[in-house]
Amino acid sequence: MTRDRIRLALVVAAGLNVAAVAFATERIFDARFNRWVPVLGCVVAIVISLVNPAKRVILRTLAQLAGIVLVTGFAVWSRDGYLPGDVVRSFVRGLARVVAVRWPAPAEPVAVGGIVLMAALAAAIATELAWSRRYAAVLLVPPLGLLFLVALLSPKAGPVPLGVVVFVTTTSAVVLRLAFIARTQQRHGESPAVERGANALVASVLGLVAILPVAVGAPFGDSDRWDIRDLRDDISRIDEEISPLSRIDEWRTLSPAQPFFTVTPAAPAGRWRIVALTRYDGRAWMPSDDFRPIGERLSAGPRGVPLQRYQVTMDRLREAWAPFTGEPVETDLSARVDSSLSGIRLADAFQSQDSYRITVADPGQPTPDELKNVSADLRIDLPESGVELAASEAEIRTLANRLIEGATSDYQRAAFLATALSEGYSLNRDAPAGHSLPQLRLFLTSTKTGRDEQFVAAYALLVRSIGLPVRISVGVDLESDSIDSSRAMSNKVVAWPEVAFAGKGWVSFDPVPSREAQPATEDPTNAGNGPAGQVAPPPPTTVAAPDVSSAPLPDEAATDIDRSLSVSARFAMVGVLLVLLVIAYVAVVITMKRNRRMRRATAVRIDERISGAFLTSVELAIDLGAPSSPSLTNRELVTSSAAVVGSAAEPFHELAALATRAIYAGEEPGLEVADQAWAQSAAVNEQTVRSAGRLRWMRAKISLRSLRQDGLDDAAKPPPTKRRRSMS
Repeated sequence: MTRDRIRLALVVAAGLNVAAVAFATERIFDARFNRWVPVLGCVVAIVISLVNPAKRVILRTLAQLAGIVLVTGFAVWSRDGYLPGDVVRSFVRGLARVVAVRWPAPAEPVAVGGIVLMAALAAAIATELAWSRRYAAVLLVPPLGLLFLVALLSPKAGPVPLGVVVFVTTTSAVVLRLAFIARTQQRHGESPAVERGANALVASVLGLVAILPVAVGAPFGDSDRWDIRDLRDDISRIDEEISPLSRIDEWRTLSPAQPFFTVTPAAPAGRWRIVALTRYDGRAWMPSDDFRPIGERLSAGPRGVPLQRYQVTMDRLREAWAPFTGEPVETDLSARVDSSLSGIRLADAFQSQDSYRITVADPGQPTPDELKNVSADLRIDLPESGVELAASEAEIRTLANRLIEGATSDYQRAAFLATALSEGYSLNRDAPAGHSLPQLRLFLTSTKTGRDEQFVAAYALLVRSIGLPVRISVGVDLESDSIDSSRAMSNKVVAWPEVAFAGKGWVSFDPVPSREAQPATEDPTNAGNGPAGQVAPPPPTTVAAPDVSSAPLPDEAATDIDRSLSVSARFAMVGVLLVLLVIAYVAVVITMKRNRRMRRATAVRIDERISGAFLTSVELAIDLGAPSSPSLTNRELVTSSAAVVGSAAEPFHELAALATRAIYAGEEPGLEVADQAWAQSAAVNEQTVRSAGRLRWMRAKISLRSLRQDGLDDAAKPPPTKRRRSMS
């Protein structure tokens, strides 16, 4: 191949290497992220390099920057972002939007723009390095840096697909081969030895293709991935004492009814969510414990759904939650959200007459026909139970499986459970409050009578026991206040469960009977105010009530299980600690040796400066393994070091003689002699390094042998009778 063809091939291979890694960036986001967008950024970088090869570097760099801006703008536009504002925000805090939330990050415009920006920038750097032909292994830095970023931001996405691993490794081998040949041609022309070396290099790297999946995938492919963001001590951690679900009766019984908030313009009749509860600790359903700052832009919203903008003015709802309807897209609050957008959290509670603007998309509830063949969205990252339910969990799962007999889809399973509760259980608003595990067991298996709080909590527990993602929303039924506004009143507070379905979002169900009475005998196809057209389950089977009085309460310590670090996290922390200890050791040893060398080179006495130059070379030999003793003379020190200094033995003898004369000669040495001694010491050290090899020299740099020879400096000082006047 000609030199020009090799250069062009190297540019293409370097860009494709980054594109292969960019293809895996979809692991960072939810399923709505298009993985081909960052790949497009890499292709643009390759094209710009190919059509602009003869231009000056500055012109090619400007063209690459323009391409990066255009690709980032396209990524933001594809997510329905605002131009150019979201493009600028992608450059400023695009990565921060991804790091702010747990995996998977919402594919909102600024976050997507930030990742595409990183991919396009890595491709531009790689192609520019390929044009320079001055580097070989450095060409792998951009794709490896991008790969590290992807690994950091997608720790729980599972193993990387084998195809991506093979492609990245293969393109890396091709890049190394082409870069090595191009550089060698530039310096020495064609050489058979170079070809053999390049072939050996390619064979070595290609061997990793076969080894890497086995070495990495086997032990770690099925293990839990550690997310470094789990170690953050974020102030957004929620530590509520009372579950919002337990406060429903408190809010409802306010007399007279209190206005919670007002919405302008008037919103359609419907429910506004205050917060959704995603975790159960055996005592109560609670909000997520991981709300992180994400800025004003919350999500991209469903495609094709018109956006609605509202001004919300708070009144008597003195909470730190911002109510909203549908799916929030943007707000002017300094908001914090969790991965499922279950609520909008503020640092402090609202005060009366506080207001905020919010933009939402409300696609409405899908029909049963639309959900008939849709599976539950198992990608939803909801926290596990904070307690070990043990026998109770098995009992509840058994009951749930009996109630969903005959169901053929995830939607039917969720609907069957809602209908079973609304038809087979009785509503009694005077029943004892609370939804702890013993109370729910008693409600489900014995009394079959409870408050709406227990219906909703029990439904969520049943649904989660069969593996469906569920949460409990607490909100308000909005009522019309005037032509221009709607108002939320305290007596309209309600709770309802929601199940996540792939591509459809969160779908609400109503397991609470329509009235406070005995089980209804209405048409089962539309009972319980559930979604129209759902199929009725068979009559619920009675389960023998266990002895609830002896049921153990959840273990106090068990509530901290989900906060403990995984085994892999502990290994990672130990590894990081060991690395830090090694770095600290190396830094301390090198610093001590450098300080001692500087002390000798700047000594007040000229003869001590000269002897210090000699001792510096002696200590290098000691670190390389030469024997030593403070009782040895300068000549004896050189003789004992001859085995390790190699070709530097002769100048070493001359340096020893110079140090001896400086101490014991009758005349005062000058500064030029000291400079000569240090120059000769540098020459001795350089020849010693060449004789010993770089690897042994690097080990010698961090050896402690010479630091333990403190007597050498004292032995090199002249006797008191020989000391002369100090000179600077």
